[in-house]
Amino acid sequence: MAFVGTVFLLNVSAASFFTYLARQVDTSNLFGIKYFIFYFVVISCSYIAGALLPIVDPVIGNVVGNVLVIVAYFILLAGLISRQGQLGNRRTWALMSIFISTYIAIEVASHAIDIGPSNSVVSRTSTLLMIMGVVLWGYRFVVIDKSNVLFGEKILKLSLIIHFFAGLLTLTLAYVVVDPLLYLIVIMIILCFNTILMTGSLMSLILSDEIQKNYALSTRDSLTNLYNRGYFFERLETLIEHQNRHDRTLSIVIMDLDNFKTINDRFGHVFGDAMLTSFSKVLSGNSRDSDIIARFGGEEFVAALPDTDYDAALIWAQRILNQTNEIQVSNNEYLGVSIGISTLKTGDVAQNRAEKLLDEADKNLYKAKDAGRNRIL
Repeated sequence: MAFVGTVFLLNVSAASFFTYLARQVDTSNLFGIKYFIFYFVVISCSYIAGALLPIVDPVIGNVVGNVLVIVAYFILLAGLISRQGQLGNRRTWALMSIFISTYIAIEVASHAIDIGPSNSVVSRTSTLLMIMGVVLWGYRFVVIDKSNVLFGEKILKLSLIIHFFAGLLTLTLAYVVVDPLLYLIVIMIILCFNTILMTGSLMSLILSDEIQKNYALSTRDSLTNLYNRGYFFERLETLIEHQNRHDRTLSIVIMDLDNFKTINDRFGHVFGDAMLTSFSKVLSGNSRDSDIIARFGGEEFVAALPDTDYDAALIWAQRILNQTNEIQVSNNEYLGVSIGISTLKTGDVAQNRAEKLLDEADKNLYKAKDAGRNRIL
C-alpha cells in the first residue's frame, strides 16, 4: 500500500505541476498540456481504483484499475497527436476507440471466465502489451519537423523507448518471478521510475516548444511570417562564407511592390496588409527549403537563393513577377513589383561581401523602377 501511495503522489504532483505550467506558457500550447494533465490524473485514479475497489470486489478493482491505465496512455497519445495538429482526423479517433474497446472486452472476458490462476496472467499480459503498443504508436508523433528535432523531442523519444523496454521487463517478470510480493515491489519501483521519467520528458518537451516559439517570433515578420531583416543578415553572412568556401554560386533578389504607398492611401492599411500577405504567399510558394526569404521592411522583400546563378535567378524572378501580376488590386488594376538581382562571383572572395551583393541588387532594383517599374534588372 505504501508503494501504491508513493506512485499515486508522484502522479498527483506531476498533474499539479503541469497545471501550474499551463498557466505560464503560451495559450496556443495549452490544448496539448491539458492532455498531459489528464494523463497523470487518470493514472492517479487508476491507483485509487486498484487500492480501494478490491475492498468491495477484487475483480472490479482489477478491471477498472487496468482500464484507467490504458485510457491514460491513450490520452497521452492524443496529446502528442494534438501537438502535431492531427487530432481532428476521424481515422485516428476510430482506431483509438477500436483499440480501447478491444482491450476492455479482453479485460472483462479474462475475469468473467474462470480459468484459475491464468486469469490474472491474461489480464496482465493484455494490459502490458497494450501499453507497449500505445507507447510505440506515440513514438511516431513526437517529432514535428524532422529537419529540426528539438531537444525536448529527443528526450521524450528516449523516454518512450525506455518506457517500452520497462514494459517488456515487467511482462517478462510476470512469468519469471513466482513470489507475488517480490513482483509487486519490483513493479512499483518501475512505475515510480516511469512516472518521474515521463514527467521530466514531457516538461522538457513543453519548454522546448516554448523556446522554439519564442525563437520563431524573434526571427519572423509578424504579418507575412517570412523571416525578418535581422535574421536575414545573420544567415546571409554564414551562407556567403559557405558558398565561397565550396566555390558555389548564390543570387540575391530584392523586390519592391510598385506604387504601394498609393495603394495604401487609396484603399487603407488593412487592404495594404492583405496585398503584402498575398505577395508573401507567392514568395513562399516558389521557395525551396534552402532559400532565405525575408521581408526587408515596408513593401520591400529580399531572397537569398543558394546554388542559383544569374540565369536561374532570372527565371525565378520572372515567375514571381508573373504571379504577382495576377494579384488583383481593383477591377482593372493588378499588383506590380520591381526586381533587382545580383549574383555571387565565385573565386572573387573580396567582392563577395553581403553589403556588396545587396548594394548591387538594390541598384538594379532602382534601375528597374526608373525604367518603368514592374520589371527585372
